[in-house]
Amino acid sequence: MHTTDEYLTERRQYPMPRKKVEEWVEVQEAARIMAANNNREVISPDYVRLLAHNGRIQFKPKDRRQNLYLKSDIEAYKMRPRKAAAAEDTQPQKAAERQEPS
Repeated sequence: MHTTDEYLTERRQYPMPRKKVEEWVEVQEAARIMAANNNREVISPDYVRLLAHNGRIQFKPKDRRQNLYLKSDIEAYKMRPRKAAAAEDTQPQKAAERQEPS
């Protein structure tokens, strides 16, 4: 039989694996994180709620009115580039082409 000291020493050598702690954030923080990660000035909290409703990010209820969103899903979500930003790049060229023939 092991003595108490031997048993404790043996247990310290092989600690139980710990579960990964999941971090959950509120909708405002989720919107800020998503905006920063996707080079956007602002993302609406309604957009975050829509993603959760469509199953793109995980959520869990905080109370009857609010949800919490999984931070790792928020950080991993990538948005497509804006079409308006791409159009703005080509607009000055088109305007310059129109002015040349005059």
